[in-house]
Amino acid sequence: MSPCSKLRRLTCGDDDAGDGKMFPNWASLHQDLVELIGCRVLAGDLHDYVPFRAVCSHWSASTARPRGRGVLDPRFHPRRWMMLPEGHGLHPGHPDLRGFVRFFNLDTGAFARAHLPLLADHVVVDVVDGLLVLHRNDDTAIRLLHPFSGDVAEFLPLASLLPQMEPQPSYYSERTKRSMLMRVRASVTVTSSGAITPRKLYAYQLSSFDIGKVYIYQLDPPCADAGDGQPRLPLPVKIAECPKDKLCFILHFVECCSELLLVSYNDVSFSKLLVYRVADLVSGKIEPVTDIGDHTLFIGDRSLCVSLSPNKGSRTSGFPSMSPNSIICMHNLTDPYSEMFYRFEQYDLSTGIWTPASDGDVFRRPPPSPHRLIHHIFTSCHYDYW
Repeated sequence: MSPCSKLRRLTCGDDDAGDGKMFPNWASLHQDLVELIGCRVLAGDLHDYVPFRAVCSHWSASTARPRGRGVLDPRFHPRRWMMLPEGHGLHPGHPDLRGFVRFFNLDTGAFARAHLPLLADHVVVDVVDGLLVLHRNDDTAIRLLHPFSGDVAEFLPLASLLPQMEPQPSYYSERTKRSMLMRVRASVTVTSSGAITPRKLYAYQLSSFDIGKVYIYQLDPPCADAGDGQPRLPLPVKIAECPKDKLCFILHFVECCSELLLVSYNDVSFSKLLVYRVADLVSGKIEPVTDIGDHTLFIGDRSLCVSLSPNKGSRTSGFPSMSPNSIICMHNLTDPYSEMFYRFEQYDLSTGIWTPASDGDVFRRPPPSPHRLIHHIFTSCHYDYW
């Protein structure tokens, strides 16, 4: 895709250069062809699609406008964009940021900045498909915000879920219960009619020591009850089980290349990490994955996958501090004489070797300055840093 200024020149169909050569009149492309090209551009990234529509009025009129569809049309979801904390205590919504927030593309390494006034009185509960799940401080209203188009979808207040929580100890205050609900992981899907519903979720459960198994459950979206038509949450369905010695200490689920993976320690020594495909576990195949290609997995409260493929026009990755086919997390140590029981480390799936992911103590205090990109991504996975 050429720069916008050049594309605008190509739409004139005149001899602008004065050398007798006529440029094709791109503005005369048939509407169906422009729409087809636009769909292919949009399949790559939303930030390529916006300048594509800005080439000329014909191209703009022939393609779908993102604003107003940002939430309701999954094509416009900024899936590979993540929000970055600024560091130095400047969390998203901090007054010194004046409503601006930085975003980072996990595939290309590109940065973008968006103005989000809603963060003045909202906090970010989760991020799903690049959309921000917001909680309003005053009335616990839940909103789904597209950070680039500004589109918002409204949901019921979080307080409406409090009566549905299982009985908690009497000393749990309402504030404590709300805090527990705010640590939920969101997952949504949008139907062709524009309805936004929860998507399938997955959870694991460790059995008692005498049984020694790990169970994986699938949680389906709510469905309408045949009696009163009110939504009902179906019971979890067990989809897989495997011996506990294969999944000794589970860390997290993470999506990588459209596959759901499960990351776990291999034994109580916490010396080795294993990665399993959930689809393999469902089929009864309990074989760990040893190669995730040019990707790095970040494991925390949230987990995500970063692509380390070379940038366009370059043979090198834009992330020199990260290694492909590796996992970055707080490594659980068992040495009681060590200074810390957790270290910020990187695990190489090919060699099985742990190496420090950065200098300094990331576990007990904020990352040391100057902050590298690896720190920003890691702290984005841990809400305590926010």
